[in-house]
Amino acid sequence: MNNPNQGHYSVGLDKTSANFVPLSPLSFLERTAAIYPDLTSTVHESRSFTWAQTFQRCRRFGSPSSSTMAAPKSSWSTRNLPASSPRR
Repeated sequence: MNNPNQGHYSVGLDKTSANFVPLSPLSFLERTAAIYPDLTSTVHESRSFTWAQTFQRCRRFGSPSSSTMAAPKSSWSTRNLPASSPRR
């Protein structure tokens, strides 16, 4: 056993590529969108989004930061706003 506090659940369950994948928020969204693209991920009032739409919206939202002068691994924030209609 690796940790006595984990009891019998830790026996033979060392982290491997078959049972453990560290997920960042973006890798979680990408993986979930690939597995459940048509399931609802978000509902706000009368609008709803699938996991595929949520992943695409997050990628579009984050892409301007990669083309600006932002330093690698820097962080930035924005206000938490409800989904709005896409611009045309």
